[in-house]
Order: sequence, then structure tokens, then C-alpha cells
Amino acid sequence: MTAAPTPAAPPHLAAIDAMRGYAILGVVLTHAGQWTKPTSEWAVQLCRNGALGVQLFFVASAFALFLSNETRRPAERRPVADFFVRRFFRVAPMFYVGLVGFVLLVGLGPRFWAPRGLDSAHVMLTALFLHGWHPETINSVVPGGWSIAAETSFYLLLPLLFKFVPTRAWALRLLVITLVLGPLMNAWLAPLLTPNYPARFAYLAENFKFFWIFGELPVFACGILLYYLQRESRDRPDRRIGWACLAAFLLSAGALFWQMPPVLPPSLFVTAAYGTAFLLFGLALHHLRSPLLVNPLVVFFGKISYSLYFVHFAVMQFFYLQWHDGLPFDGPLVTPLAFLMLLIVAGAISWATWQAIELPGIALGRRLVARLEARVS
Repeated sequence: MTAAPTPAAPPHLAAIDAMRGYAILGVVLTHAGQWTKPTSEWAVQLCRNGALGVQLFFVASAFALFLSNETRRPAERRPVADFFVRRFFRVAPMFYVGLVGFVLLVGLGPRFWAPRGLDSAHVMLTALFLHGWHPETINSVVPGGWSIAAETSFYLLLPLLFKFVPTRAWALRLLVITLVLGPLMNAWLAPLLTPNYPARFAYLAENFKFFWIFGELPVFACGILLYYLQRESRDRPDRRIGWACLAAFLLSAGALFWQMPPVLPPSLFVTAAYGTAFLLFGLALHHLRSPLLVNPLVVFFGKISYSLYFVHFAVMQFFYLQWHDGLPFDGPLVTPLAFLMLLIVAGAISWATWQAIELPGIALGRRLVARLEARVS
């Protein structure tokens, strides 16, 4: 029997790391702003909008996964099994470190996203990546865990999407389908998963509709569309298109800037609009190939962004215990200084966890996939 061909590694695009780098910088800025509470309205709004960095993560993730599928799938005998093995060992090791760490650090008592407290069932659902299907688990055990719930739920759909979304036209159709499906699921399925909360806890149900997979599917669809648009011009970038995309991104982002509500999460269509803006940003990075936009520092933060996403929450907790009401001085530089402090401390720790946890996990997943492929051959 002939040996199975070795699956090719997907091309490494610095632009994907840059997208992740900008995304994590936005998320860290949001939490620095929540801690220091800037007084100017524009600064508050800027920090608040940094939270949409998670949607930039989703666009980059869908783009990267379709790119990986393009190069790996033709050479693999068990592409679906291989995909899930790689994804588990890419996501699970650092997530489990965060899960154990935050349970030890914070405990299981009542908190904003679980006002009735947590128990072993909540922790188990989170460990199984099923926490995205209940309002009190989706973001409570691991801070920011809602994004991992949406991401892993998206993974379950990917084998079908790889097969049934083979062209740019189908990617556009998928985007339209998700815009129709989201409100339907929010109206039909979400109430079945949501307890009858009193008015003071209504925010759990409202945010659940934003956090869960059906609230984020249009953003992932934008990432898939970005993949097909980038593939068609991969070998012939056009700086004129790049500048046009960058201008369109800046205009759309500026128009959306003041649309982020102060209390409730953005609507599905506002979220999709941000996904579209980030699609334009990704196209701009591809066509411009600018060393200013895709620079070593932002690429570095993109590489460690998964670790940094979890670690910065723990560092924030430490800072909060030291200075409960923010840094002990006032002025417009308080939030920028807090942002830099958080970025430097959490970044240093994240570089270590990236080296010690993420990279070995990725390598282990690759070895297991190689063994699976060898058995088939």
C-alpha cells in the first residue's frame, strides 16, 4: 500500500498575525478603560469599541481555517478527524490552564455573569466547551470565555462549510443566510435555553443573544468571504485596491464608532457591520503589504494573542486588588498608562505561556495527526 502524502503546511501570512495583534490590543484597551474609567466621552467610547477586537479575531480565524483547509485537506485521508485533533490541541491546553487558574483565583461564588454562583456542573460544561449554550456558563467560569464558546461552536460547522461553501458566491450566500438565521434562532431557540430571569438579571438573556454562535455567525461568514476574495488576488496584490479598502474601512469604522450602545450589546446587524469593516481591513493588509501596518510588534502580539487573551484578565485582577479604583492619580494619561502596564506585564507572561503551553500543544496535535494518517495508509 502506498504511503499517504505528507499534508502541506498552510502558508504563513503575517497579515493574519497582524489582524490578531490589532484584535488583542483592542480587547486589552477595553479592560484598561473599564478599570481606570476615563472621563472624556470619546475616550470612553474608544475603550468600549475595543471590545469589538473579538470580532476581528473571528474574521481572522475563519480566514485562517479556510486557508489551512485549502492546503491540508487534499493530502489527508481523514481530514475531519485531523481537523478536530489539531483544533483541540490548539485551543484546549491554554483554555484549561485558564479554567483551573480562574477557579482557584476567583472561586465559584456569585459574579456578574453568574449571579446565583457556580457549581461543578458549570465547570464541567465549560471544560467540555459546551458553556456557550447557557447564559450563566457562557462567560462566567473563564473571563472572556464566551468567545471560545463561539469559536468552538464554529468548529463544529466547519467540515460542512468546507464542503458546501466552495466559492465566493457561496460565501456571500452564507453571509445572507446567517443574517436571516440569527434573528430566527434568537426568537426561537434562545428562549428555550434561557431561564425566566427577573428584571434585574435580564442582561444575561440579552447578552447571551450576542455571545452565542448564532449572534456571531455573520462575522465568521465575513472571514470566509475574506478568504475567497484574498485567494483570487493572492499572487497579484493591487495597492490601489488596498488603499480603497483601507479608506472604506476607516469610513465604516468611523460611522460605527458611536453606535456601540452604553449598556446592551450591539445588535446582530451592527455586529455584522463590524465584521464587514474588518473584512475590508483584512483586504487592505493583503493588498498593501505595508510594513507599517504589518509591523514586527503587532505581529508579535498576534502570535501570543491567545495566551494574552486569558492572561490579561488575571493581571487585571491583580491590578484591581492593588488599586481598586484605578491608578492613584488623575488626568488624561491614566488610561494610556494602565494600558501599557497591562500590556507589558501580561505580554511578558503570555510570551512564556505561548512557549511553554501553546506551542507544545500544537506540536502534540500535529504528532497525533501524523499517527492517524500513518494508520490509515
